Amino acid sequence: MQAIIQSRRINFKLLSIGAVWLGAALLEYAVMRQPGNAWFLPVDWQTRFASIPIQQISTEFPIFAQTIAASILGVWLLRCKRNGAFLVCGVCVGAELVYEVGQRSDFSAWLLPILPRVWPLDHVAECLGKGTFSFNHVMAIVLGGMIAYLVVVNTIPAKR
Repeated sequence: MQAIIQSRRINFKLLSIGAVWLGAALLEYAVMRQPGNAWFLPVDWQTRFASIPIQQISTEFPIFAQTIAASILGVWLLRCKRNGAFLVCGVCVGAELVYEVGQRSDFSAWLLPILPRVWPLDHVAECLGKGTFSFNHVMAIVLGGMIAYLVVVNTIPAKR
């Protein structure tokens, strides 16, 4: 009976770590990005935050942090063990990489005409057409996935 109760417990440590990384990604996205990118903020806030000089060195951090947050929260939500954590982190990294490669101008030129213009794919087609592929983003995604996996493996207790 004790083992059943322990297996149903929520891993608050994993949840809190994932929530902190998600909050960091959202905060950095809202504060450090160029005006107009954070569409959910009022315009006067965007122009105030635009004067912060750390913007030039922080372009990869939101992608890095969101990869960590998505991986950790995915493992927490699915209640994975150590073996399943590798798969969840890999799927999160793979999805981020597919989206990043989709932003390459040659790939998006091939993909955009065949995407159907229905919700929610109409917004995806708008994002892919910008062509903002960056190898630094790819490195941030891969590094974020590796860090998330290490955090998860060190947070989930081993079987005894």
